[in-house]
Amino acid sequence: SAVNQKLTGAYEIIVVDDGSSVDLSPIIREFGSFKELKLLTQTNSGPAKARNLGAKKSTGKMIVFLDDDCQPDPYWLENLRKYGQSENVIIGGKTINHFTNNLYSEASQILVSHLYRFFKNTNQYFFTSNNFAVSRQTFFNQDGFDVDFNTSAGEDREFCVRALNKGVQLKYVPEAIVYHFHFMNFRQFCRMHFKYGTSAPLFAKKINDMGVNLTIIDNKFYTQLVYYMKTLVPNNLLRRKLLAILALSQIMNTLGNIWGMYKLKL
Repeated sequence: SAVNQKLTGAYEIIVVDDGSSVDLSPIIREFGSFKELKLLTQTNSGPAKARNLGAKKSTGKMIVFLDDDCQPDPYWLENLRKYGQSENVIIGGKTINHFTNNLYSEASQILVSHLYRFFKNTNQYFFTSNNFAVSRQTFFNQDGFDVDFNTSAGEDREFCVRALNKGVQLKYVPEAIVYHFHFMNFRQFCRMHFKYGTSAPLFAKKINDMGVNLTIIDNKFYTQLVYYMKTLVPNNLLRRKLLAILALSQIMNTLGNIWGMYKLKL
């Protein structure tokens, strides 16, 4: 899907192997006809360092991030390119859950979409790094992702909030679509949201150290989430199931937050 983009102009693809146990070389060779395809490897260090490595080895004026469980629409890059070449702008696209029958996957995507809505026009606005673009100069002016985040939790939010509070604009482009192929069961869902919670104390510490106040007066997050669910899911029974799963996500997030504070000795 990345190779088959309907883009006006040239682009390169950089795959960063973050210390996996699978040799990706044979897969890369299958796409040998796409000349601008590179494979980089590093010792397992987390997505922040992996993305920084890919960005450093890139040659384009614009850097676009995608995750390994995502499939972009054929016009994804073209739609990002229309807006993403300006300096001091981060462009975020729309991510759609592919597994609509999997309630855990669906609930997670609904939560992210609500976070986008809730934090818009605040100094906590952010985009998830499975679908955003930024000019090369802006990315390195912000020193890239913070490698203290050594797992896939919090590093994209911290990057966006740090950039936003240094004058970088965040622009949402819903035409830039990526389909998310992340199937989850109960245990995987709990582990993921626990992991998200563990990054929250580090995120708060980083932002506080910058002198940025993240307090939001409007505390109607959950009320607005319930209302948002009503607009998305007209079926009462399905909506209740999804709300129960979302409540579980917040419980796991809180438990992860406690564990994260313990690790940081806060």
